[in-house]
Order: sequence, then C-alpha cells, then structure tokens
Amino acid sequence: MNSVLKAIRSFPRFVWDVAKVWYHGGIGDLAAGVTFWILITVPAAALTIVSSASFLDRIIGSGLDEEVRFAVLKFVNETFTTDAEPVIVAVNALFDQPATEVLTVAAGFTLFTISRGFAGMIRALDSVYDVVDGRTWYVTRFVGLILGLGTVLVIIPIVLLEVLFWDAFEFPMEGSLRPLVSLAILVFWASMIFHYGPSTRSKWRWDLPGSLVAAVFWWALTIGYTKYIDVISLGSGASAVLGIIGAFLLALTWVWLASQVLLIGAAVNFVLGENLGLNRGKRRSVINQAIFNATGELKKVVVNGSRVDDTQEFSPKAVAQRLKPNNRVRSVLEDATPELDLRDVDHHRVS
Repeated sequence: MNSVLKAIRSFPRFVWDVAKVWYHGGIGDLAAGVTFWILITVPAAALTIVSSASFLDRIIGSGLDEEVRFAVLKFVNETFTTDAEPVIVAVNALFDQPATEVLTVAAGFTLFTISRGFAGMIRALDSVYDVVDGRTWYVTRFVGLILGLGTVLVIIPIVLLEVLFWDAFEFPMEGSLRPLVSLAILVFWASMIFHYGPSTRSKWRWDLPGSLVAAVFWWALTIGYTKYIDVISLGSGASAVLGIIGAFLLALTWVWLASQVLLIGAAVNFVLGENLGLNRGKRRSVINQAIFNATGELKKVVVNGSRVDDTQEFSPKAVAQRLKPNNRVRSVLEDATPELDLRDVDHHRVS
C-alpha cells in the first residue's frame, strides 16, 4: 500500500521530468525532421501502388488495374465535380504509362525516403536516450528501412481483422475487444522500434512503458482524425474540396504528432530508466553525473563520455548549448568531482 501511495505521489514529478526531456531534448524539432522525409515518401508510395496495380494486372489479369482506376476517378469526380476533367486526363495518362519503368523508379525512391526518414528516427531515439550512435551509416539506413517497412506492414493485420473478423462475426464483447486488439498490436510494434531502433540494447520490459504510452496516443490520434474525416465526407462541391484540403493539412499534423508521440514514449522509458538506475549500455560522463546528482535535473551536458588519449571528449552540440559553466555549476562540479580540472572544460569548449 505504501509503495502504491509513493508511486502516486511521485507521478507528477515523473511527468514533469518527461516534459523537461521533451523540451530540452527538442523532441518537436526531431519529429519535424522525421515527418519531412515521411511526407516525401507519400507521392512515391502512391505511384508505387498505382504502378504495381497495373503490373499485377498484366501478369495475373485480375482486373485490379481497372478497379483501382475506377476508385481513383470516382474520388476525383466527387471532389472536383465540374472542374474534374483535367485531373481525370492526368489520372488516365498515369495509368496508361508503362508500368515497369514507373514501378521501378517509384519503388526505388520510396525505399530510399523510407530508410532516410527512419534513419532520422533512429538518431532521434539515440538523442532521447542520450547514447552515442555506434552504427555505420549504411547499417543505420538498413535498420531504418526494416523499421519503416514494418511500420507500413503492421497496418495489415489491423485491416484484415477489421474486414475478415470484426465485420464477419458479431458477439457481445466486440466493442471492447476491437480497440484492445488494435492497441496490443501497436504496443508490440512500438516496443520493437524501442528495442531495435536505438544504438543500445535494453530488456523488453524496459521498453514496454513507453510503448504503451505511444500506442495509446497513436490510437487517440487515429480516432480523432477518423472522426474529422467522417465529418468532412458529408459535404459536397466546394465544401468537399475545402474538406479534402483540411484533411490533407491535418494529415501532415497527424504524422508530426505521431512521430513526436513515439519520441515521447522513448522519453518515458529514459526517465523511468534513470529513476530506476537502469544501465542502457552507456556510462554517464563525470560532468553529467555530477550535475544530475546535484540538481536532480535531466541535463545533457556531455553526450559522449568516452576518453581519447586521456582527454575528455565533449559533444559540440551539447557544449554549444551551454557555452560556459556558470558559477553555480562550477561549484557543483568542484564539490562533486574534485579530481576534475575545470580548465579542461574551457579548453575543450566549442566556440
């Protein structure tokens, strides 16, 4: 009982620590960089889908090409009404192009942008976890590509459950089980990203708290966006066009928020690990440990705590954020680390 009360009393402080990591770590900016590359992926991915439909139709002759074309043209007609003719011509020209060439170029560009975007996500996770990227650039790109494709493919079981199971069978617990199953799939995939994404390994149970937070917020964002789409779909003509534009702009915001939610989940894991004294594979540097112990604040003063030729190595980004230790920090360091000569700090300060 006492442990439960203690956990409840410490929860506001825990939330405050996560907020500090979000603010000082620049999680919003990191998520914006990831969002940029994900959005660049969208046009190439759309071309890949269209081209693959034409390519598969030529191989198996299932009429998939015509079905996709009909669905796209129907959407264009309902959206642009009397002004739809130029768009219809462009769509037909796209479907009439040779599928192999377009598919090759679009698929290659899609894979490149996916790997680039999720490589940025990996570096963002390293920044939140305060670890040094120990991978080579091509390994980072490969891991990013696997995580990116996995993020796309993880939607498939959710859609299949919706189409083949939930709509086919009716039972009393359906309303409760549907969101729980979707949430469990999201928790699983978020834990995969937290486990294999950063350049450090941790136990699965250390990744679950942040995975649960990320999955809950992902689910809430998706429900909110779906409700908005249902509202704008009731309009027609000019109202429908404005609604589509609004949905597109909101989709940009959704991608940014979804990326940020994942990094907030990583911040939850980081703060929880710091409070429990968990070792994620990187020893805290002398200066960072002294400031953390003395102030109780999560400040990333030094990112790389390794020594080269007996000389302390500092992160340029971290030192640039704090150009020179003030008197309070100097007194803290002198009390906590008497063996450290502070002149070394000034000597390695990045201008």
